[in-house]
Amino acid sequence: MAFGLAAAVAATGTGWVAPPPATGFVVVGRGTDKSHKDANVVGRGKSQKEADENAMTELNKAGATKNQRIVYRYFSNGAETNPSGH
Repeated sequence: MAFGLAAAVAATGTGWVAPPPATGFVVVGRGTDKSHKDANVVGRGKSQKEADENAMTELNKAGATKNQRIVYRYFSNGAETNPSGH
């Protein structure tokens, strides 16, 4: 099983779902709309519960109200702001 941001990208099969997050909990949610198309969303929060709830809210906003599920969960330590270390 793959871990980290790369696995979240692989879980969606569509490339980046969202820009690199700040420190906190992140989930990738998936649901199906009335025309049977999958929607992938990102939920973020200071707690796992908050991130899960945000993902479900985003799925509902997208009209993907069928087969809603969380397909990936992780904790991000935030985007590295200066990767060169300078």
